[in-house]
Amino acid sequence: MFLWGQGGFMRSFIFFLICVVFLVSGCGQKKESVEEQPENIQLTEPFEEEITPTTQTQQKVNTTITSVKTQALEKTIPAKPTIKDIQIALKNANLYDGNIDGILGPKTKKAIEEFQAKNDLVVDGKVGPKTWEKLKEYYNKSSTASTNTTITN
Repeated sequence: MFLWGQGGFMRSFIFFLICVVFLVSGCGQKKESVEEQPENIQLTEPFEEEITPTTQTQQKVNTTITSVKTQALEKTIPAKPTIKDIQIALKNANLYDGNIDGILGPKTKKAIEEFQAKNDLVVDGKVGPKTWEKLKEYYNKSSTASTNTTITN
């Protein structure tokens, strides 16, 4: 009588029975099946609605495209340039007229020295961090000189 006298067991037992009845009554019912849709649905009228972006949407798209292009260009500029990278930048700066061949020959060395002199850098014919910092601005720019550029492997 200890368990029945306190009322705690009885309340728990009744709660348990209510939960069982609730669960059993809900699970025992069979749900009605949804009618199947026909496989071929034909529209009676052709769908021809033109979607026109708003000016604000178009501005957001243009801004996003510009941002992506800028990021792509920034990623293509190498942190440590190869001789070909240097030759491309010098050609775009209109200081080099040789082939982009990756060889540090006399034309490339002369162009580097000219670039350094024009940009108040130490003229040593070597492209160190300071020279490349200024020279890389020309890396993605097009040359205003002749566009006959031959890049060899």
